[in-house]
Amino acid sequence: MKPIQDIERAIALIEAGAAESEEEVMLSRLVDRTGLKSSTASRILCTLESLGYLEQPVAKRGYKLGRRLLEL
Repeated sequence: MKPIQDIERAIALIEAGAAESEEEVMLSRLVDRTGLKSSTASRILCTLESLGYLEQPVAKRGYKLGRRLLEL
């Protein structure tokens, strides 16, 4: 059975964010760590944020793990 690429990419972004020691990780750092295109990463990050798995603090550009992910 073939893996679903979008899910693999979303998990890669979550893992890249979780691996950082900083509380917030910039999009450019996530792109560097995953090898995804910036536009692809942005769309996936937006979806993960809307679902509560990632958060983007107000007036910040970085992302951090969301409450919903931490509750798993």
